[in-house]
Amino acid sequence: MKKALLLFTLAFITLISLAQKPISHEFVIQKEDATADQIYTALIDWIATNFKAVDGDFYHDKEEKTITKDVIMNYEAPRLRTSCYTGRITYKLKFQCRDGRFKVTLTNFNHNNNPGNHQSCVLGLITEESPSDKFAIEIWEDIKQKIEQRSIQWQHELENLPITAANDDW
Repeated sequence: MKKALLLFTLAFITLISLAQKPISHEFVIQKEDATADQIYTALIDWIATNFKAVDGDFYHDKEEKTITKDVIMNYEAPRLRTSCYTGRITYKLKFQCRDGRFKVTLTNFNHNNNPGNHQSCVLGLITEESPSDKFAIEIWEDIKQKIEQRSIQWQHELENLPITAANDDW
């Protein structure tokens, strides 16, 4: 019994040490003189305005001032030879609000190809470690570049997000 427990423990430690770290981007945006409630309300409004509503893809906690949104972006493979990788990338967009600032995290990027394309052309969770296949490496690098571009796009858009008082007298 002790040997089985020791073997299980060693196998578990080995698996943890080999685990791949998923790619994520995070940034903090300063909004001087804005309360956490004002930032939270503005972000809820921004999400409701800019995304198609789907049940179950949006979580928010007003007390903790946290928001999580599932996002899908289309992915087009760069060459005809790699077109079986064309599909979509899903990821999580997380917000944490504090007085005067909020943190944005883009994480859990997951690649799936279009229905009908071969299963070997699915990268799944995008991690910091590159795949071993030649074409998969090309797609992995392209996806990483598109993820970084999307992160910069969100950062610029959210830096310009107007934060107004809740009692806007109109």
